[in-house]
Amino acid sequence: MNNALPPFDPSSWNGIDLPAIDRVATSATHIRFTMRNSAWEGTTFLHPARSCDDNGDGTWTLRFAPDSYFTLTDGTRSGTIGAQQFYEDRAAPLAEPGEPFAITPVFNSAGWNDVVLPATDHVSSTYSHHAFRLVNSRWEGVIVRHPATMTAVNDDGSFTLRFPASWGFKVGDGRAEQPITSREFFEDRSHRRDTPGDPYICTPTYAPGAWNTFHVPAADVAAGEGSEAVTVMLTASRWEGLHFKHPASLTTEHDDGSTAIRFGPEWEFKLLGGETPLPVSARELFEDRTNRPTTASESLATEQAVWHKLRFSSAYLRAVKGGKSAPSIRIRFPWASDHPDAIVFHPAKLVRDSRRFGEIRIVSFHENWTFRLKDRDGTEIEMNAEEFIAVTEKWADKEP
Repeated sequence: MNNALPPFDPSSWNGIDLPAIDRVATSATHIRFTMRNSAWEGTTFLHPARSCDDNGDGTWTLRFAPDSYFTLTDGTRSGTIGAQQFYEDRAAPLAEPGEPFAITPVFNSAGWNDVVLPATDHVSSTYSHHAFRLVNSRWEGVIVRHPATMTAVNDDGSFTLRFPASWGFKVGDGRAEQPITSREFFEDRSHRRDTPGDPYICTPTYAPGAWNTFHVPAADVAAGEGSEAVTVMLTASRWEGLHFKHPASLTTEHDDGSTAIRFGPEWEFKLLGGETPLPVSARELFEDRTNRPTTASESLATEQAVWHKLRFSSAYLRAVKGGKSAPSIRIRFPWASDHPDAIVFHPAKLVRDSRRFGEIRIVSFHENWTFRLKDRDGTEIEMNAEEFIAVTEKWADKEP
């Protein structure tokens, strides 16, 4: 079929005829062909449909530029060959089929690279990006996103990711992201591990001039001034014992027991609890919270107190208009408690909704707090923080 073909022309477009049996799939934009009787036996490649002509005699003519390349895949890995290599292989096919070719990908540090990911690695898609989970990877379980314009959906459901050597990827574990190079990504996906590893935990990096996030234990976060703010205590910190206020709308509770604190460019934190307010830059606090020391240092707080947080079903809580006094929340004890139908009032600013636990509200108070319960017969009973915890912990977060 390709007898007496002219040699490859490095200065102009070339064409080669392939038997129709080599065509394995067709889409609106591309046609997939297999390499038979080839040095790359059994691999397949995509070629633009606009550069493929059906000759009507059982052959197809493929046209391609001299500086183009072909991405071959063996179903798991991919690699590229130049236009001249492809032309010479197809112009003089082997007499017999060879052994199936296993691709050993080589990173192209001077141009573009391709990686094929199976459909099972795909997580989600938007109009602009595809998201994939890295499986059998040094970054096990993290998510990477890639532009839709640089991602091809293959006929078998797999995805081909294309990127230049200068490209940078970001991997995320749901809490933080960290950058990796295109070479690192290429090598990891081209030489997948045989078995999954332990889930990878990303190392957060501060991004100047952008929004950043760090995570703190949920126990360090309490209701602050009003429902729109929270108080974040600094534990295991260079500013041990101090705290800062932060908008509740910029916090997110996670199922792993942590709370994300998000802040914008040029943000400055004001640490409270010491002799005077202490301004701290966003980068300084970010580094402090993402590189926590293993042990707590001496507290810098001038008024030290341990804060408690109790979860209450919202069925037991009602807002009370304060009139001339500050707004408060009324907590009513259930009948099946040590103090049936008793009520106690607590400042509304120390009660907040829990986005993590649904119809649950968080009530905060420090260790020196005094509660005044009013029994159903009007008797007033004083309780300290520990006594209050003891009489409420069995029913507080349960539906009546």
